[in-house]
Amino acid sequence: MAIDRAPGVYVISEDEVGIVYKKFGSPLPSNRQIALNGEMGWQVDTLGPGRHFHSPLSYKVVKQKAIQIDKDEIGLVTANDGASLPTGKMFGKVVEECDDFQDGRAFIKNGGQRGRQLGILRNGIYRINTNFFLLKSVKLLPFMTMKLA
Repeated sequence: MAIDRAPGVYVISEDEVGIVYKKFGSPLPSNRQIALNGEMGWQVDTLGPGRHFHSPLSYKVVKQKAIQIDKDEIGLVTANDGASLPTGKMFGKVVEECDDFQDGRAFIKNGGQRGRQLGILRNGIYRINTNFFLLKSVKLLPFMTMKLA
């Protein structure tokens, strides 16, 4: 379709996620890496499958493949933003409301913490903001897959 090639139109396919960068606006607070309230920088909200418009003068949209975790893997997650971990804690608390790290806004609003996470990703496809969350997939050893099933 011709409209799909127009400047500022971004078509996100079923196996992709759109990550949005706002070029202008108020600066992020010093304790934040991800914009929650329309500040300049990487935005917390992503673009899912479909057609979206963002002015190319004000925004940059990066399309990335959705993350796939195979049945013999788990995904380990590190959050680049959130509340600070309490002294002595090594992992951020599990935030059930964030849809397996696919909803960064819910992660922050429900007390998600910066750093390595206790929550893991299991077999599936995930549309995750990779500027907010770093992911590492790890192969499971055969005896470990029985426990996760």
